Amino acid sequence: MSRKYRRLDLTRATKANLSPIWGLSPAPGLTALLEVDAPAAAQWQASDGAHHRMWPIDDTALLARITQAIATAPVLIADGHHRFEVSLQYRRERREANGNRAGAYDSVMAFVVELAEDELSVLPIHRLIDGLPDTFSLTDALDKYFTLAPIVLDPSTIARQMAGAGALTLITTDGAWSMTPRPQEMRDVRDLDSSRLDHALTSFPPHSLTFQHGVDHVVAAVRDGRSQAGVLLRPVPLGQIEAIAHGGERMPPKSTFFNPKPSTGAVFMSVE
Repeated sequence: MSRKYRRLDLTRATKANLSPIWGLSPAPGLTALLEVDAPAAAQWQASDGAHHRMWPIDDTALLARITQAIATAPVLIADGHHRFEVSLQYRRERREANGNRAGAYDSVMAFVVELAEDELSVLPIHRLIDGLPDTFSLTDALDKYFTLAPIVLDPSTIARQMAGAGALTLITTDGAWSMTPRPQEMRDVRDLDSSRLDHALTSFPPHSLTFQHGVDHVVAAVRDGRSQAGVLLRPVPLGQIEAIAHGGERMPPKSTFFNPKPSTGAVFMSVE
């Protein structure tokens, strides 16, 4: 059973949203409206080390201003597309069962952040490649799509190097290479590292592709033999995310990792 349908079964069983979709609002000034001069109602440290503080807002005038601000521009779904699709399916089911009457199932819980550089971090999600034939040469195959140059990999500086060079990075047990996209091979490819790599991988023999956060984790997976190779991607700029969303398109799967994430289970919302 897919993750999407497991989540639908969970919604049916609990009749609640247990974690929010993550929306980005281009509305300027939203953050300022949410500044609360009062002690937090709850605070905790999550397993990833992030510190969380939470305040309820029950001022009806303030809630109206927040609502009006968010309503001035479309909210972009940054994370939680499956949760949103599940909410639509659940709404269809409940409306069919209730004579098309409106209900709490017409809404979905959302965590909305102002689309601003100083309000969130966009991190890349890297790729791990495995299952290729032992005789297959990754560097030869990728050379059609990228200009490869050997590098000495320093995990502490590689992100800056990639940003400066406009390049991805290939990691194997034989070393590391900078991968600069060949413009003539990427003419009809979306301007995203994930799309560039996906384009190149279409010419590969059958293989497995998994997703991994963190350069150190990618290096360890290759070093320990859990993957044949890793490819480091650059983060997607916020402006590009907004442009793609306003164009009515979806980001390719696992293109972005928004950080820090709110803790699942901090807030529940009944959908009955």
